[in-house]
Amino acid sequence: MQVGIDYLRQHPACTNKVGVVGYCLGGTMAYLAASRTDTDAAVGYYGTRIDSYLDDGPKIGRPLILHLGRLDHRTPPPIMSAILAAVAGNNNVETFIYENAHHGFANHTRPDVFDSEATRAANERSVQFFRKHLS
Repeated sequence: MQVGIDYLRQHPACTNKVGVVGYCLGGTMAYLAASRTDTDAAVGYYGTRIDSYLDDGPKIGRPLILHLGRLDHRTPPPIMSAILAAVAGNNNVETFIYENAHHGFANHTRPDVFDSEATRAANERSVQFFRKHLS
């Protein structure tokens, strides 16, 4: 990820600010980017393996938003609690829990889990967040 960030920063169209966004496993990669790279901001949607990297939570030194669905079978209550505890007190991390949202709630190609209201809220928060940190 750092190599990609470095490459983008050198691109003529880049303002020298780079953000990371990811969904599912990519949500975990965004979490790790906020801890292990010099990205300017990161957003993770329903990261599936964050619980394997809980030690990174307190080390996150870059702005990060995590969007989590309360009904996500990939982050059942014990795992979600562990994730929230890992980032608790870290002022670089904001978490948003969408009460009626399942895993993949922002995937409009999956009508079985797509939640338009949660997606709208998460996307608006993400855009505002990136505007703040990447401007």
